[in-house]
Amino acid sequence: MDFVPEGWELWDSAELDFNEDRIPDYVGVLDIVLPYSGAGTDINLTPPRILFAIASEGPGQYRLDFQDINLIRTRSEGGVFGDPYVPLTAEGTSFETHAYGGSAWRWSEDNTYTYRKGTWWLTSSQDTYGYYEYTTSYSKNDWESGVGIRKKRSSEFSDMEEHWESEEDEYDVIYEVSLDDEL
Repeated sequence: MDFVPEGWELWDSAELDFNEDRIPDYVGVLDIVLPYSGAGTDINLTPPRILFAIASEGPGQYRLDFQDINLIRTRSEGGVFGDPYVPLTAEGTSFETHAYGGSAWRWSEDNTYTYRKGTWWLTSSQDTYGYYEYTTSYSKNDWESGVGIRKKRSSEFSDMEEHWESEEDEYDVIYEVSLDDEL
């Protein structure tokens, strides 16, 4: 809690051991505490959320490892679903951010960040888009292997209705792309 500035709250956190010293480290998300918007007030704020990590430097001692205001969606970006935030997950030296939103047409985002040799890397990203539970576009980037997978199918209602109840996950086009950028 020593890393939470005044006027902010710890929105979410996950424990992991990213520096591999057998002492828990943490990633977390800070959200600003918004003032009460009672009758007659119109507060239209969409402040950023802060994603951060703290690393252990011995028992009970921590230092800020990183912070970023561009990696977590704000509370106003989820469409009719409201806040698109989905809790962090963590395992080993990696953590994942998640978001979900939209209306009848829905989207999701999942990003995996991994700590290696003192630096955080985006190692995997996955995005979906579709109508209700029917995914029309799927992409996954595995930055470690340098391969991206894309899956597409028609977004025409007549085509979707024809396959709506199908339990098979068939796509019109599935292909791989080379991810030329470095991690």
